[in-house]
Amino acid sequence: MLTGSTLVMGPVALAAEGVPSLSLAAPTWAAIGYYAVLATAGAYILYYRVLAMAGAGNLLLCTLVIPLVAVSLGVAVLGEPLEPGAVAGFALIAAGLALIDGRLLRRVRRLAARP
Repeated sequence: MLTGSTLVMGPVALAAEGVPSLSLAAPTWAAIGYYAVLATAGAYILYYRVLAMAGAGNLLLCTLVIPLVAVSLGVAVLGEPLEPGAVAGFALIAAGLALIDGRLLRRVRRLAARP
């Protein structure tokens, strides 16, 4: 998919913006290299490690937590405000994870079955 989208949008970007300038500062190239090689490779290694250890169902649960981590880091590191919509989104994700997990429903059924 990524290759296909690059083949489609690459010529469009070149036509609209022209050839990009590659005269960037050394820290910029270092940051691009870090994201391209280390961060991306690390994320894929971690992703496939969790897939092998916990299975696809649990891996899906991990991917649902990504927005929570991103917003939390934005608040903690960048000082971004925590919007009420984000808090509501956290609650929805937590409720969805609880439903998918199934332990909460089993506990409720056990408590309801007690006399």
